[in-house]
Amino acid sequence: MKMSKKIIYVTLIVMMSFFTIFAQNNVMAAKKENKVYTISKKSKLIDVGSHLYSTYGSDYVNKYTRDWYLFRSYLEKLEVSGGGKLIVKKGTYNITNTLCIPSNVKIVFEDGVVINKTTDTHTKKFHAGVTLFEFVPAAKYDKKNWSKEYNGVHDSSMIGKGKVTINTNSVYQSVAVTMCHNQNITIKGITFENLNECHFIELDASKNVKILNCTFRNAEGYNKNREAINIDTPDDSTDGFSKIWAKNDQTPNVKVLIKKCKFNNVIVAIGTHRYSDNGGIVYHKNITIEDCNIKKAKSYGINCLAWANCNIRNNKINSYDESIRQRETKNIKIKNN
Repeated sequence: MKMSKKIIYVTLIVMMSFFTIFAQNNVMAAKKENKVYTISKKSKLIDVGSHLYSTYGSDYVNKYTRDWYLFRSYLEKLEVSGGGKLIVKKGTYNITNTLCIPSNVKIVFEDGVVINKTTDTHTKKFHAGVTLFEFVPAAKYDKKNWSKEYNGVHDSSMIGKGKVTINTNSVYQSVAVTMCHNQNITIKGITFENLNECHFIELDASKNVKILNCTFRNAEGYNKNREAINIDTPDDSTDGFSKIWAKNDQTPNVKVLIKKCKFNNVIVAIGTHRYSDNGGIVYHKNITIEDCNIKKAKSYGINCLAWANCNIRNNKINSYDESIRQRETKNIKIKNN
């Protein structure tokens, strides 16, 4: 009997030790993922591994490229840390090249932040890019077919607090935000403006995406299929996506919520203009568009192509062509628009 009590006692001690270690590891992991950095126009660049950004000379870091390097250094720091939060203070930031957003990262733009797309690096070392933000780790940006299906960047967000603007500045075919093969992505409270012959948001092959309380305004272009938010698949046959890091595997979007957004003077607010065929139509599924206000759409309000099991409800739509256009769709519920 005494021996049994000793065995039970020892077992309890071992179990308690195990759970203590487990809890400590979880706390350490949480701390690692919850790093918080704050940047302003006056912030210094930080070093990340072998990238000694603080030592870069004027051939790379000058007054035209500094804002890009500032964001880049902190986003890469969060990448190697496993995630965290980047708070951006008020100011106008001129961005020449693509900024890569890794997993488990929340970017909070405070009131008065303006992100401007610029086109001249004023250095012979590198030219300006086209896209502003892409949900992909910087370390994987040049790795061919790094992501597929829904295994890319996950659990990241871009949140605007107050008046926050991302201005693509009428740069030809400049995209504000690109996502592909992502999961659990949120974009909220941001105004996107001045589009030229492209999309503000390129949304491909992603699952559980929320676009909330955003404004999209002022788009120009001759192509009547240029959606402010483009719902697409990465597919060689349709040229739906062209980033080297993403596999063109025809993965559709699943569970997308676009809510309480405003569209003004765009070509198409939301839609798809080409679809994938893999022995049959590849459908985007469970797209919900609700409580949105679409004004002065120069073509269609919403262009549904190869969508299934979707809801379009409680929207105000003013467009030159059809308010809601449907082709090759299944079970689209349209109510109170």
